[in-house]
Formats: sequence, C-alpha cells, structure tokens
Amino acid sequence: MGNRDSLSNGQRLVTAGLGGVLAGLGVAYVVAPELIEQLYGVDVAEQGNYSLHYAIGVRDVCYGLVLLALTGTQQRRALVLVVGLGLLLPLGDACIVVFGQGAALVRALPHLAGVVTLGGVAAYLKK
Repeated sequence: MGNRDSLSNGQRLVTAGLGGVLAGLGVAYVVAPELIEQLYGVDVAEQGNYSLHYAIGVRDVCYGLVLLALTGTQQRRALVLVVGLGLLLPLGDACIVVFGQGAALVRALPHLAGVVTLGGVAAYLKK
C-alpha cells in the first residue's frame, strides 16, 4: 500500500464482501422474517407482526451500504472505526439472545462469530 490511507486490494475485497453480506442479511430480514428469526435465536413475532424484523433489516442494509460506500471511496480510517464499533451490534445481539430470552449459549454463537469477524476485519484494516 503506497498511501497509508488507501485500501489494499485484499482490504477492499474483504470490506466490500462484508458490506454485501450485511446488506443481503438485511434484505433477508424483510423478505423472510420467520427464517431469520429462527437463525437469530429468539422468538419475537406475534401474529405476523414483523415490524421489529423489518427495522433490523433496514439497519443491516444501511450498515452494509455504509461499508460499501466507505470501501468505494477508500476511507480506510473511517472503515476501521465503523467496523470496529459495529462489533457492538452482534455483541448486543448475543447478550439479548442469552440474557433476554434465557436461551442456551449455543443460540448466541452466530452473533459471537459476528463479533470475531468484525474485530478481525477491523484489525486487518489497521495494517
């Protein structure tokens, strides 16, 4: 990397992929809320009310698009902050699953994997 603020090809690939996955996850919340609810690890929908699912979907689409925009504009420092602070989202989700619903820790594993993934990507971007 010639310019410390620019992204390497690998960093662009990783952050664009992460942004795409998060945006896709958000779309899935909107189009398949029952499936995503099962994957999330909690049971919250009552009589077809998926308002919370849609809100989470919009959040994830927005977060994914922010990552794609920052990647496209080579904003490495901003990506480090947004990805690093973004790990609070799956960490909070894991806590909600375990402590809010009394679910087994195994149901929080996808969220904890998100924490590790985002932390790893943030560390990779700092290089």
